[in-house]
Amino acid sequence: MRLWDLRLVRSRLEFNCSTLKEALRDGMDGFIIAVPFSNAEIDFLAAAELPMVVMTDATKLASKGSRISRLFVDNAAIGQTAAKYFLSRGQFRSFAYVSDTLQSQWSLERERAFKAAIGRVPFRTFRPCTEHPEKRMLPTEELGNWMDALPHPAAILAANDHYATQVLSVCRMRSLKVPEQISVLGVDNDELLDENTVPTLSSIEPDFNEAGYRAAAEMDRLLRAHKDAAGRKIVCGVKRLVERHSTMYLAPSAQLVANALEFIRQHAADGITANDIAQHLKVSRSLIELRMREVHGKSLAVVLREHRISLVKRQLEKTDRLVTRILADCGFKNIRSAENLFRKTTGLSPRDWRKQRRQDGGF
Repeated sequence: MRLWDLRLVRSRLEFNCSTLKEALRDGMDGFIIAVPFSNAEIDFLAAAELPMVVMTDATKLASKGSRISRLFVDNAAIGQTAAKYFLSRGQFRSFAYVSDTLQSQWSLERERAFKAAIGRVPFRTFRPCTEHPEKRMLPTEELGNWMDALPHPAAILAANDHYATQVLSVCRMRSLKVPEQISVLGVDNDELLDENTVPTLSSIEPDFNEAGYRAAAEMDRLLRAHKDAAGRKIVCGVKRLVERHSTMYLAPSAQLVANALEFIRQHAADGITANDIAQHLKVSRSLIELRMREVHGKSLAVVLREHRISLVKRQLEKTDRLVTRILADCGFKNIRSAENLFRKTTGLSPRDWRKQRRQDGGF
């Protein structure tokens, strides 16, 4: 593969016909496009007869340009992976699918494969009725009534992580226990979403690394062949299923630790103590300490401090707020002790750590 001079477009606002005209004037040779709903821009580039690799199957192309290759995620494999996983659990009375608000082709393909692999057991699909489907928000009341009516325990595959997190939110509103009554599985393994839901979200991860490599290789092929190469369809598979608490049945001791970690995640910045955690869980301090050491090899106090340090790092990266204010807002009551702990953990003071991250491009 030859060396490329790359220009990265980092937001939807940067990707429009006006900016594309500038790119063409600058001598751009080809485009790899992962921006959904870009029909107008793709048609504009197709008219210029430039090679393209379109990586989003949420976009239906009006243009049939001969130098346009399409790279798809294997939606059938996603549905089959979800079915195989849920069926291996063996305890569900019903299976269900939550579609995207636009009824997109990729979503329908996942649903069909999931339903076919499940077989002849109760299967239901939630198709959102909303005035503004492009906003991608599920109607809360309608979804809640639908989930209440499912035979429990139910296994739900959502079209992607965005919709799965909304399902979890409605479960909390309706006091539906996850995963005891409703097991929820998403798609994409968006760690920012999945690790910060309550409970954390299990998700199927398409092979995005493979997709990136194959998109680059396909663009190289189109560029080398000039106008002699026709576009083609490329399909990338599933990388793995990441199991988290939304589908994971835990032993009582592991569940106790998971509940403790969830309480820490939600309230560490409130200044809670190890005694507060034990009181919330309605167990003795010695019991939760014992279980935490069995599972993670650490005391409650250490786990709590480590989580607060991670909160401080996040604030130092994202903001220019005063260090003392950040430490206080992340649950540390003694600022000097907190600064010493941060230095012991990272080898740097909070101010020096922020400076180094900024120099390294962390902002």
